Amino acid sequence: MNETETFLNWGYSRDKTGMLNWFEFEASGSPIRPALKALKIKDDLAESNSVVGWVHDRVTHHNGKTYKATGAKYFTIVNAFDGCECNYLQL
Repeated sequence: MNETETFLNWGYSRDKTGMLNWFEFEASGSPIRPALKALKIKDDLAESNSVVGWVHDRVTHHNGKTYKATGAKYFTIVNAFDGCECNYLQL
């Protein structure tokens, strides 16, 4: 099972709207934008960085146990040009 299948199997779905809001660092309070600037890595979304987001939004059942949806969100920013990966977990 690959990583995408594992996320889906455990109740996560792709977050296609929240990840764009998350990239607006100042609005969310995330310190990522100042960190990227300090490392001289471009802090834009369209040109240099791509974001993958997941939200835990489905109840799942594994080995006779029920796992509730938590609403947790997980985001990864990847900048292949500058060799940077940033991760953020929001509970």
